[in-house]
Amino acid sequence: MKQVLRWFVTATYAIFLYHLSSTPWPAPSWIPEGVDKLVHLSLYACLSFFVLWALRLTPLRHRPDVVWVAWCMTFLYGLSDEIHQSFVPGRSASVGDWMADGLGAAIGIGVGVKIIFWLRGERVFQWRS
Repeated sequence: MKQVLRWFVTATYAIFLYHLSSTPWPAPSWIPEGVDKLVHLSLYACLSFFVLWALRLTPLRHRPDVVWVAWCMTFLYGLSDEIHQSFVPGRSASVGDWMADGLGAAIGIGVGVKIIFWLRGERVFQWRS
């Protein structure tokens, strides 16, 4: 049941992002250049955090490459979102936005990994002497 709930939350957030990108919304002229990249970064940081959170209850949870799976899923979702935006009136696809999605995904996963280790009472990196 816990796994279903986590995937439900993750899918709901992904649908929210899809809805945002489906809305014809030309950027107002008073918004400074580059602010949209920060929005993309923030939104996709949250998505990647949710994806990692959901993957933690799958058989991948013990594999170190679970973070790469989470990042790839989020990055590819960002690509599909950019392609989708190219068909929405008033919106356009942008490689810069997609890169911001990827960077946000990496940040969200980094935060997620840090939280996981903190909750388990472990350090993320332990140097061996």
